[in-house]
Amino acid sequence: MVECETCHVPLVLNDTHYWACWQETFWVCPKCEKMFATYRQKQTSLLKRVFLGLLRIVQHNGEHFITLKVFGENVYACSRCLGAYITGFICYLLFGFLYLMGVSLPFYPVLIVSFVLGSVTLVDFASVDLFHVRKGSNRMRFVAGALLGVAAMLYFWLLPTDWWFRIGTLFIYNVLAISVALIALRVRKNDGKAQISVG
Repeated sequence: MVECETCHVPLVLNDTHYWACWQETFWVCPKCEKMFATYRQKQTSLLKRVFLGLLRIVQHNGEHFITLKVFGENVYACSRCLGAYITGFICYLLFGFLYLMGVSLPFYPVLIVSFVLGSVTLVDFASVDLFHVRKGSNRMRFVAGALLGVAAMLYFWLLPTDWWFRIGTLFIYNVLAISVALIALRVRKNDGKAQISVG
């Protein structure tokens, strides 16, 4: 019998998904409505497990995901991350080729365009998950993530400045983005506690 860690009451089976090479079973507590998950590794070939295991980098969100069929397995990819990795990979090759060809672009247009495109993801995340001013959709999350992938590779390859400046400023941008995400998670956690105390 599976019990809630907080309430110590039996959990109710909510849903079962296959996340790459793992079977993930979701349980919900009937008292506090907290979600739990249990995992069981599936019997698959080593090559398949390695490839599907790599895809776990985009499988971290149980709330909004896009279901993909890979090697006959369901992959539940985070909408934003999927968009970012697809366009990021394409633009990594494209902009990297332009960089090797010696293509030079003006500093400020590249800086402004890359940060405007990247900020779309931050605004989308903050407005949906942090401030709750609108309801998000997987389509918008995917588009925002795709713009982030373009922005990151544009900035990384084609900003006409030294590598230390590019890497350093990207690091600062990532720290700010992670800070917003952590604040959103804390706000969501506090909202959940408030709902439990009211209930």
